Order: sequence, then structure tokens, then C-alpha cells
Amino acid sequence: IASNLIANLCKQFILREPTLFNSLEAIYEDLTERRLKPGLATLEDLLLSVCSTLTKPYVVVDALDECSPDQRKILIPILRNLQNASVKVFVTSRSYARDVDRAFSNQVRVEIQATKSDLREYIVHQIEDDQDLMELLTDDLRSKIVSTIVDGAGGM
Repeated sequence: IASNLIANLCKQFILREPTLFNSLEAIYEDLTERRLKPGLATLEDLLLSVCSTLTKPYVVVDALDECSPDQRKILIPILRNLQNASVKVFVTSRSYARDVDRAFSNQVRVEIQATKSDLREYIVHQIEDDQDLMELLTDDLRSKIVSTIVDGAGGM
């Protein structure tokens, strides 16, 4: 996952700024000649090199907590290195991922939590969009299901 994320970030920056393609060409030729895939260190170096040529590079990583702890151990230092290289990094994560909390503890933090009305509206919409489910549920049962889910979610 880490290699794929870094490779995709490189790709996105290079596609937005075609003049950066030269950075990639030499690495590609060298690896092709040796019949190798780029390793994580090579990809990180490439990403840092590409970012250093950009005026205001931004990296957004959504749901970092959904990566395995082993993958986060790899990704977090890379994201920190990007920050140290003046890349603006925006990471979303649920608060239960303590390693993410620790790694970005000195960064600006915005806590977002759904309200009960947000959850209720979403669940009602999901049920109403499912015609088969609508035919199975009475109004009373549907109301109980929605209330049970909303009350049990705790603002997730």
C-alpha cells in the first residue's frame, strides 16, 4: 500500500506538471535496464524531488487509520518527511489510531463528528433508496431501526 500511495502521488504531480517527467525518465530507464521495480526508498526520493520543484505542493491522505498498523509505520515517516520538505500535508484519521495521533500531535487538528440528525438523515435516505427494503419494513420497524443505529453510533 505504501509503495502504491507514493507512486500514485508521484504520478499525480507529474501529470499536473509535465516538465517533471524528466525526473522520472532516468529512473525508469535505469530500472528497466536492470528489470526491477522501484523500491519504496526510490519512490520516496522521487516524490521529494518532484515536490521540491513545485511552488505549493499539497498531499491529502484520507482515512490513514484504515491502513494496517504496519503500513502506517511506513507511511507516517514519509508524510513527516514531506512536511519537513515544505509540502503541505493534510491527513484524515479517526482518533482511535493512536500512532497517527502521536505522529501529528503538534499539528493543527480539526475534530469532526456527525450529529444525530446527520446520521438519521443518512440512514433514512439509505433505507428509502432500497425499494426491496422499503417493501419489507413497516413504518414502526423502520423508525426503530433508524433510532437504534443512530443511538448506537455515538456520533461516529
